[in-house]
Amino acid sequence: MAVLNEQDPGSFLPIFEQYAGNDTYYKHDGKPFVTTFNGGIMSNGGDWTRKLREGIEADGFEPYFISDFGLYSSESASASESLMGSLQTYSAVDGVFSWETAWPAQDDGISSILSSVTDKIGLDAAHATGKSYLMPLSSHQFKHIDGLGNWYRRGELTLPNRMTQILDLEPEFVMLLTWNDAGESHYIGNVWPESISTSDATQKYVDKFDHSGWQDVISPFIAAYKNNAKTAAEIVPANGNFTGAMWYRPLLKDASCSGDYLGKPLGWENAQDTVNFAVMLPADTEGVKINVYSNDQLLKSFDAKAGLNAEAVLGMTTGKQRVELVAADGAVMGAGLSQEDVAADADFCNFNYHVVHVA
Repeated sequence: MAVLNEQDPGSFLPIFEQYAGNDTYYKHDGKPFVTTFNGGIMSNGGDWTRKLREGIEADGFEPYFISDFGLYSSESASASESLMGSLQTYSAVDGVFSWETAWPAQDDGISSILSSVTDKIGLDAAHATGKSYLMPLSSHQFKHIDGLGNWYRRGELTLPNRMTQILDLEPEFVMLLTWNDAGESHYIGNVWPESISTSDATQKYVDKFDHSGWQDVISPFIAAYKNNAKTAAEIVPANGNFTGAMWYRPLLKDASCSGDYLGKPLGWENAQDTVNFAVMLPADTEGVKINVYSNDQLLKSFDAKAGLNAEAVLGMTTGKQRVELVAADGAVMGAGLSQEDVAADADFCNFNYHVVHVA
């Protein structure tokens, strides 16, 4: 759900009432599942959560309520103790998550990968107070809208790395961020025209940037998570065949973007000129290679293994990009081919990703 009105959390109830009784609405233990984009950082403490829960229950529903506690980000033990205290204060919530742990911070640097330490703090604190933990899963963030933000949060391998972290920590719930949020570019499904019609900038960095290929990566992960898988090797395709995606930015990171009055996004220096892929192979895989090309030059060849294979391959240059799966006999099993050539510079500074099915 969207940001709550902290003074009147009941203002969202008409929307909830419209959908909560639907058979397709997700329920946990028979309770309609409710979560928030905002929550733990609201100024009036735990009172709004009580008001929200009481309002829902007055409508005849007993919710399963998980709130976003977006402020905790410290990696210290004291952060866990602080969060446990907050959860005891917020007695109306059944669980906790943090929206922000889905992506690296803008200032994390180019050498770091997304850490799950903060999630571990949240999970431990939740379990210590008898509550559940929800981990968010996402690809990247790129927002480039005048007056609303201009930033990039790394996405070279954020999605597959996050999958293995989730299998390791075993949270009770996982949330995909997001299905269709065009503004921050982390959509994996349809982008509805009405959601971008009022922003020329958003249309420029979303139009013709299909992200549905990431569904080919996420679907096997969902099955593995539900089957209590513990390692990347257990993220295998359901049909006994391969599946996966390739993604790349259409612009090299050192582009000047001199014609774009917003300029380059905050965090641009943490981007890498890489061809990225995540490919899932069946358990009986032998002798398969994954070859990565930029402008028809082989960047690197990998010996593939069963389960999840994911790499960010440095050396991407201008021109076409390609990822190939090659069988033991040398035959090309499948490939992902770029939809737009990479450019060295452009008037519009687009750090969104093209996502291509490997098929």
